[in-house]
Amino acid sequence: MIELSISTRESIEEVAELEEEWRQLHADCSYQSVFNGFDFFMASISVFPAADTKLYVLVATGVTGVAAIFPFQRSRIRNTWGRLWQLEYAAQWESDKLYPLIRRGFEEAAWLALAQYLSANRAYWDRLQLVEIPEGLAATSALQRAFRPPHYWVRVGDDNVSPIIGLDRPWSERWQGHRKMRKKVARMQNAFGDRMRFQVFDGKEDWRTCIGLYLELESKGWKAGRVGIGKDEYTSLFYWNFLSRLAVRNGLRIGILFIDDTPVAAEIAYVEGSKVYFSHGTYDESFSTYSPGMVSTCLFLQYFHDGTYVDGDFLAGYAGYMTPWADRMLGSRKLQILRISPRLLLLFPDKVKRKLLRRKRNKGRKSNRRTSL
Repeated sequence: MIELSISTRESIEEVAELEEEWRQLHADCSYQSVFNGFDFFMASISVFPAADTKLYVLVATGVTGVAAIFPFQRSRIRNTWGRLWQLEYAAQWESDKLYPLIRRGFEEAAWLALAQYLSANRAYWDRLQLVEIPEGLAATSALQRAFRPPHYWVRVGDDNVSPIIGLDRPWSERWQGHRKMRKKVARMQNAFGDRMRFQVFDGKEDWRTCIGLYLELESKGWKAGRVGIGKDEYTSLFYWNFLSRLAVRNGLRIGILFIDDTPVAAEIAYVEGSKVYFSHGTYDESFSTYSPGMVSTCLFLQYFHDGTYVDGDFLAGYAGYMTPWADRMLGSRKLQILRISPRLLLLFPDKVKRKLLRRKRNKGRKSNRRTSL
């Protein structure tokens, strides 16, 4: 059995010192994502407010070096049980399917080391909550085995799904399989002819100009002040920080649909190895008759086909029209572990009584309905 020891990093400065180890581990981890990369993490924790929250990054180390990083935080929350310390992922704002960095071949040892550490440091947490655990990964089963009654209460359920598009399929095959897609593109091409063009920028030098155009489009549409990369001050600051980091590392792609020299729709994607994360899209509502958002998304998809990319992830919370385009839907799970402490045991009887009373009342209502029928 591989033996690992765990240490903590509880400040931005301490986490920043992990950059080299983080990047090396990210390149060889069991679930590599742009959202568990060093750049996303640092951009997020540097910008978003974190009231009643403390960084609690756990680093598992063995004889070969760093084997796992659990990018957690401790949050002070209030719920049915009173005020609790909740252990959860840090950098959750604007994220998708976060997962710890665990070196390939170290999954079992890493989760066991985490369980042993948390059991030995029970005073630092009351509840562990992990969301959007991608299906097929070890976290759910490993933690259910490690945390059992009577000292822990574990609940697992389904979470968000994400459309996954196979980018290694020939574009001609996808194009022929989606008549609605073809009609919308043809309609706009017929309306504007050579005045319409779609261009993808790799973000190395012109990313600032492109993001400026994107934000201008977003500010004119239904997303303004509600969702999107410019919805508020903190979100804007985060994206300028994060996208600058991606651009330097060739991980940013921006697609813009023009009529003449006027942008009418735009897309933003992140690139991590052979995977593409289709993250943002917006359009000029004055052109809505032509469905510019769908046309732009279609042309953006075409750009990534027939090359070195394998999967396109449209993330949880995707637009509904993406479902027919997906080759599969990636499910996820959410997990909650409650540490049973003496303080919580005092609250259990009242909670159980309330549940029993609710069940009794509901049973009475059903009985009355049957009688009336």
